[in-house]
Amino acid sequence: MQGMYRFFFTCFAISATYIVGSDLILKHFIEADLSSSIQTLKGILFVVAASLLLAYWVEKKLTIVEQERWFNKSVFFISVFYSIGWIVITDYFVIKFKLETSSIQTLKGLFYVFTWSLVMTWFYKREEKIKKSLFPIFKQSQLGNFCGMIVHEVRTPLQIALHYNEVMLIEKRYDEEKLHGIKNSLNSIKEIVSFFAGLAGKGLEKGNVKKEKFKLKELATNTFQKVMILFPRTTVTLENQIDESLQINASKSLIEHLFINLYKNAIEYMIEEDLQEKFVCIEVHSQGDKITLSISNAGTPIPKKISKRIFDVFTTKADSGGLGLGLSISKEIVEFHGGSIEYADEAGRPTFRVTI
Repeated sequence: MQGMYRFFFTCFAISATYIVGSDLILKHFIEADLSSSIQTLKGILFVVAASLLLAYWVEKKLTIVEQERWFNKSVFFISVFYSIGWIVITDYFVIKFKLETSSIQTLKGLFYVFTWSLVMTWFYKREEKIKKSLFPIFKQSQLGNFCGMIVHEVRTPLQIALHYNEVMLIEKRYDEEKLHGIKNSLNSIKEIVSFFAGLAGKGLEKGNVKKEKFKLKELATNTFQKVMILFPRTTVTLENQIDESLQINASKSLIEHLFINLYKNAIEYMIEEDLQEKFVCIEVHSQGDKITLSISNAGTPIPKKISKRIFDVFTTKADSGGLGLGLSISKEIVEFHGGSIEYADEAGRPTFRVTI
């Protein structure tokens, strides 16, 4: 209740100051004629400015999740329509009864401010109640998103580890290389779980994730081979143009997950398009102390209506079997390393550019 009163008196005080102050400035300093047309113009300017300011404030105050919009459209249009309706109706009666005096116009403005403040306070409380009712649902949704991301990232290395284990059971022999692959997959799971545990808190401490120097080309090739285990009936060629000597200092497990997500995304996309020739191409370009990876495939470009929000959670094609989490997680991984990721169409190929 205290917040409602504060909101009302803030609206009233600012608006009344504008009404009275602008009248004094126009009359005593500019010596303008305070006719009906001038007052109407002044009122329209106030309506637009006050509505935008109020809509901006309500959006920042009551928003549940970060969005691209910078003002509350509902508040803005309610404010504008109410104000225009008030101005038109009261001007009609003022002209009809010949009450076009400065004092009447000022009184009309003050009464408008009072009623406008009441209406917007009521609407603000309504928006606040909606927010409070939606917040528990939002929190449950966020928890579901979080669990889905963990499952999404753990599933692939777990499938790879199970594959190595199954092969050894079938062959009935000890294989050090496959045991090493199982160990790497389990370490990868441990690293990604730690990563998401950090994201669940107030911020990810970079020291919690192990960074090391490693050869990028070797990791890219080995990860591709692991991913192809999941597609035994599909042939895909990797064109790895990364220099053999190129090393980066990063979380090896997280960069491996980045490659896994981009590879799987490309391969599933090419399978869906039923392409005869399937390939993934990786190129590297240096930019000062950073590098840019360009990862493209043989598929057709992604439609613009999808590509412009491709890194949002659950963005996927309607007939796709995926959850639309891989690229969103990839963005988190890249940004954790202080980099950026973007989608582009290069030479008619769907391409992801990763700068780290």
